[in-house]
Parts: sequence; structure tokens; C-alpha cells
Amino acid sequence: MKLLFAFLLIGTLSGCSIFEKEKTTDNIYLIPEGFEGSITVFYDVPSEPKLKKEGKYTVIPVTELALEALKDTDIYIYGASFTSTPNVSYGVVTEQILLCR
Repeated sequence: MKLLFAFLLIGTLSGCSIFEKEKTTDNIYLIPEGFEGSITVFYDVPSEPKLKKEGKYTVIPVTELALEALKDTDIYIYGASFTSTPNVSYGVVTEQILLCR
């Protein structure tokens, strides 16, 4: 009985993924040379330019910023990118390329 239940559960879970088309994304992050830390991309910012494409890749330029309120901490410096491109919910990330500039 347990074996039958396991097969039914696996069949149900795998069947759900067969019919759902998987969304993917390919991004190139242009990171300042020597930067180490977290990066946040802010989408839907009206005054900022849209993200550019290079072939199948979306190019995300990252700027190094500092948050004065956290000056004496490890998270004082962070990377950010601001764009008017609408926020999309990505599925599986197929390829990420990180480039120092």
C-alpha cells in the first residue's frame, strides 16, 4: 500500500511539471572590478533606462553604492541597478555571466 501511494505521489508531482512550460532567463551582470557584496536590481523605476539586450542576454549594469547609516559594518557597500524595465517573475535561471568592468 505504501509503495502504491509513493508511485501515485511521484506520478502526480511529475505530471504537473510536464504540462507547465518552464520560463528561463539569461543575464549578464556588469559588476565593478574588485566589488564584493550583495547586488539588488530595482525594476519599474520610471526615470531610469530600460535594460539592454545583447543577443539572448539581458545586460544589467551594476553600480557600487554606499549606505552611510551602515558605515562601520560589512554591508556598508552594496551593488545596485535601477531600471524602468518591468519586474518579471523568472523561472529557472539558465545562465548568469558576471563581468567586471
